[in-house]
Amino acid sequence: GYAHVSCIVKYAQVEMKKTVSSHGTYIPSSKAETKWKKCPNCKQQYQGQMAVTLSNHYVTHSKDLPEDHEWRMDALHYSAYCHMFQGNQYDAAMSLFRRLLQYTNSHHPHWFAPSCFGIGLAYEMKKAFSEALPWYERARNASSSCLVRQTTRDEIDTAYTRVSAFLGIIDASVPVRNLVDIWRQRIRNAPDEYYSFECKIRLAECLGCSGQYIEALAVGKEAIGYFVRVLGPDHVQTMRAKAMHDRNKARYRDFLATL
Repeated sequence: GYAHVSCIVKYAQVEMKKTVSSHGTYIPSSKAETKWKKCPNCKQQYQGQMAVTLSNHYVTHSKDLPEDHEWRMDALHYSAYCHMFQGNQYDAAMSLFRRLLQYTNSHHPHWFAPSCFGIGLAYEMKKAFSEALPWYERARNASSSCLVRQTTRDEIDTAYTRVSAFLGIIDASVPVRNLVDIWRQRIRNAPDEYYSFECKIRLAECLGCSGQYIEALAVGKEAIGYFVRVLGPDHVQTMRAKAMHDRNKARYRDFLATL
């Protein structure tokens, strides 16, 4: 069936307000913030324009929270990713990430690395690789000196190595071999099928960078098939998998030309 966006917004807003204590302060609750991100019935993440629209409302309604509240940071971060991956709105995503950066020094230093990483990713998706690399480098340096989840560090290392190799700045073969093992482990421990295939995109990229072309192409083809079936051929995640696969095919062609 169908649902009005305004009804979903009201539902998510009510769930947030349920976390208000008797003194009027908000109590952090991961269950409440997911109401903006996942369908309460099937528990799947919202996709496409629905995700972008709800993320905008999440940002709007989080403005009533204290300035240093974690939800405000989460709302900006989530909305930026929705604009980038669900709406292909890279400039809007960068604007949200830059807003998030404004809070990192005074309130939330652990958001600095993810914000820099997000800006770098937006530049990379715009194919502005030279602009992406300095942001990845900032994220990489920051991730070693502040509280950042290991999965985020792995994402940052993968992106930094990928773009450095693309620009011909470093020989990425050694660090990428380590990342191959990391992403294999992520796939084995994936909490659901969707996340496992997100990890397979990154595994295929790392396999291609490390010269393991046959496996890279096989994993990439499998990931494309999954995202076409689940999300459709024109979804940004499908297009991302196809772009990765095309890069690996080009790497393999270049390798064969040297034989």
